[in-house]
Formats: sequence, C-alpha cells, structure tokens
Amino acid sequence: MRILTIDPGYAALGYALLDATAKFDRVVAMGVVRTKVSANKRILKNEDSFARMRHMGEELERLTGRGTENSIRAMVFESLSLPQQTSKQLAVKIGMPYGLLAQLAATMNIPVVMVTPQRVKNAVCGADNASKQAVEAAMRKRFLPVKVHGGAINAFLSTTPASLHNHAWDALAVYVASTDTDVMKALLHGAY
Repeated sequence: MRILTIDPGYAALGYALLDATAKFDRVVAMGVVRTKVSANKRILKNEDSFARMRHMGEELERLTGRGTENSIRAMVFESLSLPQQTSKQLAVKIGMPYGLLAQLAATMNIPVVMVTPQRVKNAVCGADNASKQAVEAAMRKRFLPVKVHGGAINAFLSTTPASLHNHAWDALAVYVASTDTDVMKALLHGAY
C-alpha cells in the first residue's frame, strides 16, 4: 500500500512516499515542496497566497500518482496546531495547506490519519517536547541503516538544502507515529 505522509507548511511542506504493510515499510521518495513570495510587487498578498497554494496543490497532485498503479491509498499528516498568540492572518496561512490536503483526500476518496505534534515527538523520541534535531536523529537511525530506504533518502539528502531536511524527516516521523493508530493498523493489515 502506498502512503503519502506530510508535514504541512505554508512555505515548505515536507513529504515522504512509502510502500508499507504490517510487516515492512520502504521509503520510495521524500522531499520538500517550497512556495515562494512573488517577486511582482503589484500582486496583492492574498493573490500571492492563492498562487502559492496552487503550486503546492499541483505538486501534491503529482505526488499522489492518481490513476496509476502507484496511486496512494492513504494520507498521513500532522494535525493542525496553532500557538496561542497566533494572528488571524497567520492562522489563515497555516490552515491553507490543510485545506488542500482535505480536498485532495476527499477527491481521491482515501482515508486520512492525523496525529498531533506531541504524539509524533513522543512516538519517535519518547518526549512531547523533543527538538527538531532529536526527531531527525531518530528518523535517521530508523530509516537510514536499512538498505531498502537508502536510495530514496540519499537522493533527497543530496539534492535538497540541509536547511530544509527537517521538513521531510518530520513527515517520516508523522508516519511512524501514525502506525500506532487504529486506522493505520487496519490499513496496514489490509482490513480497511
């Protein structure tokens, strides 16, 4: 079963594609979808936001492999979490990728598994307040020693700036945390 796992973000969205069953998982691809502010000063901020989400949506659509034998069967992503002092404008920007993901899942009629950021950190590092560096270290330990993952992960590491690596590692951590949910257990055992 092919799974698309995501660390949602407005400027940078981390992802990983995995083939998985109850007994194994294999990273097929991982990366970061980046959106950039338009250089055109005449474009209004809200128009720019929609252009950025259009680009992200196109990339997500490409990743799903819809209509091919590599079509994804489920999506996993970190649930929306807003800091207490978040402005309305920032909340809207943070929420936009979630709208894209919800629409994509609905259009494809596939299940979505969401896990909280705290659950992700606890599942992979044993602490709700684990740092990004600790999450990355745990994912490197979990996925890099296995030769079957190496090609996709090494391709990502060699083509993506190090400053963006944490987004894709976070996406893998979201997948790991999701494997303990009832929905993912059912999916991985072919019961969903």
